[in-house]
Amino acid sequence: MSYYIPKSELEIRKHVDIANDCFFSNYANLEKVCEKKDKEEFIDKVILSGNYPKVLNDFVRTLYKKVEKDNLYNLATNLRTVKLERINPFVWLVADYSYGTYDSLKNVITYFNKNSIPHELLHLSSTANNSYSGFNVIKGGINFANGFNEGYTEMLAQKIFFNSVFTNSAYKTNVYLLRLFELLYDDPKELETAYFNADFENPIKKFLKYGSIEEFKFLIKHLDYFAKTSIWNDEENIIFELLIDKIEKTKEKQRVKKANDIYNEYIVAERGMVK
Repeated sequence: MSYYIPKSELEIRKHVDIANDCFFSNYANLEKVCEKKDKEEFIDKVILSGNYPKVLNDFVRTLYKKVEKDNLYNLATNLRTVKLERINPFVWLVADYSYGTYDSLKNVITYFNKNSIPHELLHLSSTANNSYSGFNVIKGGINFANGFNEGYTEMLAQKIFFNSVFTNSAYKTNVYLLRLFELLYDDPKELETAYFNADFENPIKKFLKYGSIEEFKFLIKHLDYFAKTSIWNDEENIIFELLIDKIEKTKEKQRVKKANDIYNEYIVAERGMVK
């Protein structure tokens, strides 16, 4: 198989341990630190104060307008201490750095230009602690479900900040696959709420209505690989077909049609072929 293979037996064991923790624990149900009213007042106070880097102002206000307030607690919490670092354009060109990064341990956004901020701000907005960020789990030196998380983050960035279903952006394959995954939901807002609250248990349970835990692990493993490469291979077809099969099990004709439309869009736009 061409996906990432751990380099040592110890690393393999770590990956398995983290997978088991993700699939069988209830880590997402974090203790409530305040009542709903107090929580909303805290969110309003932090976001409306503007006491964070000015370059974030417009982006933060956009989130405040378009995202349910109850999903902005992590944004408000992290805004209080966030720091921004600008990538030197020359350094980026010669070193091939990514357009932007978010360091959840240091609460630092590194960016090349303003267009790279929305994606990284969403990472900040969905980080509950050092281990759980959106649908990404970081434990024991292993970055688990990063591909799932990056695909959904970029998909959401396009919807919220650019009013687009999809544009020429990063993590293309993963974005298309997460657009398919979203079709498993009656209401896409459920997946969005899970993302902002670092609740990876939600998409696991949703997938298990239509597939097996082994299939979900297979999906996660390949999304991690696709996030690191743009090289076309037959395994991409396998994952598209896997998700379309699960969408067909919803028995919703409109969802199935939309799923096939998304797949055809990907084939034509990214591979220059017709299915």
